[in-house]
Amino acid sequence: MQQVSKTGVCIDNRSDYEKSKDYSHEEMASGITPYVWEERAIKQSYYFPYDQSTSLSCVAGGGAIVLEHFDGSVISRKDIYNRRFNYPAGGMSMPDVCIKIKEGACEESLVASQGLGENKMNERYTVTTDIIKSRAKNKVALYFSIENNIDAIASVLHISPVIAFWYFDENGREWWKEYPEVQYDFKSNVQAGVTRHQVCVVDAILQNGKKYLVVQDTAGVGSGLGLHNNLRLVSEDFVSKRMYAASYAIDDENEVLIPNNGTKPVYTNTKPLSVGSTGDAVKQLQAVLIYEGLLKIKAPTGYFGGLTRSAVKAFQEKYKADILTPAGLKSGTGYVGNLTNKFLNKKYGRI
Repeated sequence: MQQVSKTGVCIDNRSDYEKSKDYSHEEMASGITPYVWEERAIKQSYYFPYDQSTSLSCVAGGGAIVLEHFDGSVISRKDIYNRRFNYPAGGMSMPDVCIKIKEGACEESLVASQGLGENKMNERYTVTTDIIKSRAKNKVALYFSIENNIDAIASVLHISPVIAFWYFDENGREWWKEYPEVQYDFKSNVQAGVTRHQVCVVDAILQNGKKYLVVQDTAGVGSGLGLHNNLRLVSEDFVSKRMYAASYAIDDENEVLIPNNGTKPVYTNTKPLSVGSTGDAVKQLQAVLIYEGLLKIKAPTGYFGGLTRSAVKAFQEKYKADILTPAGLKSGTGYVGNLTNKFLNKKYGRI
């Protein structure tokens, strides 16, 4: 197979403010059971063996695998790729593919994508009633970013495959093999001499006591393991040095929410809180938001990310007369400042 030399991964050029809206694994990780590593063989086949041919649709391939995991249908990579933000330029970014799988994608039988080159993948098609119905059936509820930690990645594989973003030398000496290995001293995924690629994590195993992520590739088919020669075993070292972004999804947002037990939480914090804040004050805040039915996590984690930010915004708008109106605001900010803290302490402070 002819390997794609140009990267199919676009850089996430959003502002820091837009990135602050992202939902992160750290916000709901307390509900995740640590992964139990075991010595076993990989499966010979995992998901539909999509061959991206000469197109730049590797990111769309990862999104489709996530949808296939939840619904069991073979998903059209073209229906994801053809709707990208940067069309007709090639490639996709992580936030783009996450939004597309939340919107849904149709089945391969409705929009064929297997083995198509870039030109064919970019050809427009009529969106029929059947396509719209299929998209409504095949979609996720929420998606979360996750750190490049092999144990964290493995811990969510029972929930969802992980859309993972990698970089390696542009000639692929590090990557196009059964066991990728770091050979160069690259410092960044955007420096000269590197290419970027999306390859989905589908399993995690021990092999001779060493941890590996099993990834399913859509390019370089024939240079890997398994029935379709499209699987690679990625070591902990390669994960830490060459994975630079990743995300996973849940099919039903109620799966991460447990009803409050009726016990009213206590809030005693007076310091400002925002995205990136951590600690007991954040746990107190999250306990209130869970109690209010606005934050859908199983338990407070003490990490303030995009999910908590959205819940704070909803809380501010729910009690806008006390929080927003005095500040002359019409919509919530997601930032816990003086007025929000004052109201929280009034409503949830110790008597």
